[in-house]
Formats: sequence, C-alpha cells, structure tokens
Amino acid sequence: TQYNAYGDVSGRGVNGMWQETYSYDSGGRMWRSTADDGTVKLFVYDPNGHQTLEISSSGGALPTGYSWSTITLAQALNLLTTGGSTIDNPTASGMNVTIDVLDKREQTTQVREPARQLSTTSTTTITNGRAYNAFGEVTQETDGRGNSTNFTYNTMGKVLSQINPGVNTVDEHGAVTTGATPTSYSYFDLSGRLIATRDANGNINTRSLLANTGYGGDDASVLKEFHPDAGVYQRQFDVFGNVRKEINEINVTETLNYDAMDRLTSQLHGNGTTDYFAYDGLGRRTQHWNSFYGSTVKDLTDYDGQGRVTTMTDMGGNTTTTAYAWDGTIATTGLGTFGGWTQTTVNPANLTLTEKLDYFGREAAKTDFGGHTYAFTYNLAGELVQRTNSAGENVQLGWYNTGLQSSQTSGSLVATYTYDAANNRLTETYKNGTVSLENATATYDAMNRQLTITDSGDQGTTPMDITYTYDANGNIREMLSHYDGMDDQGNVIHTQITQDYWYKYDAMNRFLTTKGQLQLVNGVNTIVRGVGTGGMDITYDKAGDRATMTFSTAGTWQIIENGHTYNYSYTDHDTETYTYADGYLSQVNIAHNYDGNPPGGNYSYLAATYTRDGMGRVTDYKEYKDATTNLAYERQAAYDNKSQLTTDTTWAYRSDGTLKTVNNYYYNADANADGNWTNDPTAYQGGAVTHIVSYNYLNGSWLQESDTTNIYTWWDSALTSVQKYVPDAEHWSQNTSTFTYDASGNVSSVGIVDPRPRTVSFITAPNGDILQRDEADNQSTGDPRELHYYFNGIQVGDVSNNGTSDIDYAASIKEHDKIPGNSPFRDGGASVSWADFDQSYDPIDGLNYAGTASRYTVQQGDTLQSIAKITGRVTRFGKGSVNAAPSAQFGAPPKRLRIVSFR
Repeated sequence: TQYNAYGDVSGRGVNGMWQETYSYDSGGRMWRSTADDGTVKLFVYDPNGHQTLEISSSGGALPTGYSWSTITLAQALNLLTTGGSTIDNPTASGMNVTIDVLDKREQTTQVREPARQLSTTSTTTITNGRAYNAFGEVTQETDGRGNSTNFTYNTMGKVLSQINPGVNTVDEHGAVTTGATPTSYSYFDLSGRLIATRDANGNINTRSLLANTGYGGDDASVLKEFHPDAGVYQRQFDVFGNVRKEINEINVTETLNYDAMDRLTSQLHGNGTTDYFAYDGLGRRTQHWNSFYGSTVKDLTDYDGQGRVTTMTDMGGNTTTTAYAWDGTIATTGLGTFGGWTQTTVNPANLTLTEKLDYFGREAAKTDFGGHTYAFTYNLAGELVQRTNSAGENVQLGWYNTGLQSSQTSGSLVATYTYDAANNRLTETYKNGTVSLENATATYDAMNRQLTITDSGDQGTTPMDITYTYDANGNIREMLSHYDGMDDQGNVIHTQITQDYWYKYDAMNRFLTTKGQLQLVNGVNTIVRGVGTGGMDITYDKAGDRATMTFSTAGTWQIIENGHTYNYSYTDHDTETYTYADGYLSQVNIAHNYDGNPPGGNYSYLAATYTRDGMGRVTDYKEYKDATTNLAYERQAAYDNKSQLTTDTTWAYRSDGTLKTVNNYYYNADANADGNWTNDPTAYQGGAVTHIVSYNYLNGSWLQESDTTNIYTWWDSALTSVQKYVPDAEHWSQNTSTFTYDASGNVSSVGIVDPRPRTVSFITAPNGDILQRDEADNQSTGDPRELHYYFNGIQVGDVSNNGTSDIDYAASIKEHDKIPGNSPFRDGGASVSWADFDQSYDPIDGLNYAGTASRYTVQQGDTLQSIAKITGRVTRFGKGSVNAAPSAQFGAPPKRLRIVSFR
C-alpha cells in the first residue's frame, strides 16, 4: 500500500506494481480511481463534499485523442458538455455517467443513469429512487420501471413491513385480486432482536433466542425455530457460543465438538457415523476422516503461505496439486498489464491445467487438461468480449453500457438479448446463420415476476407460449402453455396442445398439489389433483422430506354373466408412502384405493426397500411385484473409499426368466494398452468410468460376458470420446459410439454403429444449452427427437416423441422386468408424445438412480444458480429445493446438498 503526503492511500499493488491507484483534489476528495477492476472511474462532488457524479467506461473507445490512462476530470467534463452533449444526455463515446441526486439532508433520493442501452436500437435514462422518513430511514425504493416498494419501521429503526408494488395475485380458489400489494412482516423483541417473520401469505415463523446474544451488531444465537407446519428445529450451545447439538424437526440429532480454538473437530450424525477434522497451526483444515473407514483413510489438504490450497488428496489416495507463481508480465488484453498469478494444477491423471489470472482475478490465458490453449480479450469496462482457443473456438460477446450482455457469437451461432429498465430480459434470439433456433419474448409484473414467455422455436415451426400467475408470496399458481407436438418421425404436428396446471402450497411454501386442475367442488372453485391429468397431491414430514404422493387414474372392469357383458368404471387413487432413516430414503409403500370397487378391492403393498451403509450409500435395493412378496428387481452394490461404484449385481425377474448381471467398474485408463485397467495409478480419469466388465446369467446358467470401454478426451474435465460395447465377448461383435465436439467442447453429434446404426445430433446454443436432440437411422420405424426450451438460462419446457422416465414408482418397477423391444424409442417401445412445460416435479422412482450428487465443492465465482446447473437442471421451480425428490441414487451421500468446502 502506498500513501501520499497527506496520509491518503494512493496505490495498492503487488511486487512493486501499483494496480490500484487513487488521485485526490486539493480538498482531499478522490477524483480518480482504478480500484477493484483496474478500469478508470472519475468522481465529481457537490460543495459539501458529497459525490454526485461518477464517470466510467461504457466499454467503447473514447473520442480520438483521449485515453482513460491520461484523461483529466476537466477533459472528461468538457467532452460531456460540448457538441450537443449534456450530463443528463451524454453523447460522448465510451463514457457512462451515473448521477446521484441528494436532498437537503444530503441523502440520495435518485440515482440516474442517462443514455443506457436496453437494446441495440434504444437508450433511456434509468432512474432508481428512494424516499426517507424524518429519521433518515428508507421508506420507499423505486426501480427503473417506476415500481415502488415501501417500508415501515418501529421506534428502534427496525423494518417492520415490506409492502411490494401492486400486482395481481390468485388464491387457491382461482380468485384474482387486482392491484394487491403483497406484504411481509418482521417482529422484534424489546432488545431489537428478530423473533418472527410473516410472509405475504400470512405464514409465521418464530424463533427463541439465546440470552445475551444478538447485541452490538452480532447475530443472535437461535435456540429454536418454530415453523408454520408445527415443525421445530433446535440448537444447543456451549458457553463459548458454539453449536453443540442440532435437533431437526423429527428429532434426528447431530452432535458437534470443538477444540480449544473453537474449531469443529467432530460431528456425530444421526445414523451413528462420525466425521472428524484436524487443523494446522494457522487454523486451516488439513484432514478429514470418518468412523466408517477409520483414521487411516483421509481427505488431506495443504496450503501455501497465503492460505491457498496447494495439495488435495482424496480418501482414495488420488492427489491434485496446485502451484502459484507471480508473473508481472501477465497482460490483460484490451486493458493493460497488471501482472498476475500463474496457477498450475496437476490432476490425478497427471494432466496439467495452467491458468494465468490477472491481479483482479480475470482470466488472461489458459491451457486446459487436454492441451487446448485459450486467449481472452476485454473491453475498457473490463468485460470479456472475446475468447479463442486452439481448437478453433472464437466466441465474441457484446455488452450494453448497463453491463448486461447484448449478444454472443460462436461461429455461425448468434444469440441476442434485450432488457427492460429493471434488468429483466425481454427478448432472446438464437440463430445459426439465417436459421432461427429461438425467438423468445417475456413480460413481467411490477414485482418483476415473469408473466409470459413466447417462442417461435426452431425455424418458427415449433412455437410455444407460457403464461404464469402467482400467489401473494411469489409461488406459481397457474401455468398455462400451448405447444405443438410431433409424430414418430420427429415432424412437428401443427395442432396446438394445451397444458393447464394449477398449484397449491402448504404453510412452508411447498407443493401440496402440483399439476392440478381448478374444478368446482361443492360449488366452490378448488385446486384438485384431477383424474388421469397428471396431477399429484404431496405431503411432507416435519423435516421437509416428501412423505406421500397421491395421483388418480380412471379405468374400467368387465363382468360377463349369462352371455351379457357389463362394463363398470372406477377411479384408482394411488398413494406412494416414503419412509426415511436419518434423512435417507429407506422404504416405499404403495396403496390402491378405488372408487367403484373393481374385483379385488383396495390393497397396499411394499414396493421397494433401500439398505445403506454408514456413508449413506445404497448397498442393497429391492423392488417387489404388485401386491406380492415376489421380487421384481434387486441390486447390490459395493464402493471404494471415494464412494465410486466398484461392483454391483442386479437381478431382473422377467417373464422369460431371471436375468442376473454382475458388473465390475474401473476408473483408470489402459495406459499401457495391455488390457490391464488397474496397473497405472496416473491413468485415473477423475472418477469417469473407463471400463465395465459384465457377466450375465439367465435362470442361473451362464449367458455371456459383455464389455464396455470408455475412451475420453480432456478439456477442463474428461469428456467421452469413444464408447465401445461388446455384447458377447466370446463372439466379439463390437458396437461403437463416437462422440464429436465443437470447438467449445460442446457435444455436437454421436455416431453409433450397432445393429441399428444411427447418428444423434445436437443443436447447442452459444451458452452451451442443448436446444435439440435428433436421432436419424434412415429407417421408416421412426426417429426419437427432443426439443428443449430455455429462457435466460432457465429450462422452461420440453417436447419429445420419446416419452419420459419421470413416472410413478409402480410403473418404474414394471420397466425393470420388461423385455426390451426393437423399436428406436425408449425401451424399444412405441413412440410416445410427451411434453413438460411444468418442470416442477421430480418423481421418486426406481429409474432415477443417476440423481444429482449431494455434496459439492464450491469453486471461485459460483452462485447458487450455477451450483444448481452443475448438480441438476435449473428450472423455474428450482432443483434441490424442498420440492425436489430425495435421491434414490446408488452411492449417493445424504440427499440434501451440503456445501462441504470452498476453494
């Protein structure tokens, strides 16, 4: 840090370079700064010394003869006030102006951003406002669209209520309240500590606090949280304020212990397994082990002198190393030379990733694990405008002067975006050359909740539209969509199909009814699950785990008496009941309750059981046939120290006999090409399966050995390059799938050579979202096709002719004992038209073993949404929320996503 003669900070930097500089006027006011990102910001003050104007780069070049490195404040103001330009309507190129308007008490009442771009053809002044009460508390905030949120306070200055702008809300009976102002409330004790909240639907959460905590700006220690569903979450603290016990809403207890430095040393989980932690002298966590494997099997972490991770060794002994070296010559193309760190990572496969990050953390250059080299270019506002690599990638990004992305181009793929004054995305288009892939538009209400999405789809031939309504708390009440289906050849059928679903929520804002219908019940409009319409009723236990799911279907049964046939109708109400052990799914039961009394009457049965080890991994899974104790399917599994599947044995009890398969899984490449998949530890592919050897038996007799080999190509991670499958090793007839990737590492096609040769093609948006998946086999039996609709990175709909695996538990059991057919469609069956513009519900069934992982290591720059994208699809209803299904995955740790470490 460098100081001027008056003691003001004039520079900050590393190794003799001053990457952040500060200049002051004669009054000691900062008029120029390059703090935070290296770009120049200029400041103007009123006579009282309050900042009223900021001048910064819009990303483009300044007028000829001027440079941000040398421009003075007087020169900048002259450019902004000559040639027809004014501060409130600047026309000088390359400059952004932000104006703060102050009242007589020198409080900011407006922030004006003149000449801001919302599209390539329009600019506007974006104004955000504030109003205050006599005590200087903000009573109103107005966004760029002119919508205001109001606040009330108690005499201690605590916010009592937040009153949102007027919007339409819809209740459980379909009644619309026009101009409602959804209001949430906060409640405080006499000391000013928060003790309760009430949401806009009137649901109240309360909490009791530990005495003598929550004062002096510290957060209060919460002893109990009382939820509106009567659930209570408890914590117990020691005299040092550390949480010693956490008792959840169903009395599952976690016990935590600490050392003399208040560092967590052990955590006893409800299933009896204990995690242990050890630290170095600086308090950094260096070891983790558990009671299941013992202290000889550990995760190890080491650090450098600046606290950066240098070595990580997992429980399987695989090590990743990272080295850091300062390089003052690292240049940030487009901005200048700030120097930075060269970060070199060597993974367990002995492959190297080299990243050059400038002083501010921007990527300046990179070589990935596969040897692809990358270059990055930035504009004068510090925004990435180009990324190229040695594979031929050339991604160009455009930006509005609001800092929002205007376009992205990758080869012939072009995406464009526009926004409103509150930064809501209004339009989104994707084109491949002149061919339109997406042309979507959205609208929003005064609370910036999305009301509609329309999209003309592929070449304008696959249109869809969605309309949403909401309750007062922002939960979606109704989803109404229209779309076109497709035939078995993948051709769009231009007959509009409607999906109209209604949703009901409990006091915890979880679904009670999803995909429901609004129907008259005793003369009152009521949201019901409906019959045969896909609707479901859901209940939860106090811990938020899904307890039951009920759906209804209609059917007929027939009686023949004295030569006469009698047909009777009935309704089958199926209820799946889920049982848990320490938060893990352990059992599924199914009950059939009928209206209409078909033969056999009501009945219930055990559908599935899960046996888990101390790590929460499923070691034995059983499915049972309808209303019998006969097995339909079983799978036993074993794992290594890294929770990777090493072997599993499955039994499928089918009509043609019992098919038993023993699978052995390998994770090392055959580096020596000698057929040995275990002899080279440096060939570990980061958890990707390289080889599967399967031994198959039918009714206890040997059938055949089948082998699967996966060959990978490396980018930032391992991507499948070739998959070879030998269905019968004795007769050796090999099926091959060859994957092709574009210059950005996105899969573009898969060529499959097997008894049904075919090509699977993918159309990918510039941001990596897969818009279409098409199969082609040049046969007349049909081709599976999928269309995926996105808006602003969120998946909003799917259309397919290939059915879905999102089915109920009983149906999934039948899938396991089904003998596959020979058609090109799912499980060799018939083409099934399917669409999902609801995206709200993930079923618990026997097919969804490949659920999302429950543990994730946070990387630099991650957000909750980016984590959701990694661990599962991002939808409007969220993934991994209380509405999502608990994982039935083999090998899955606890189903809740636990952020276990930060990098």
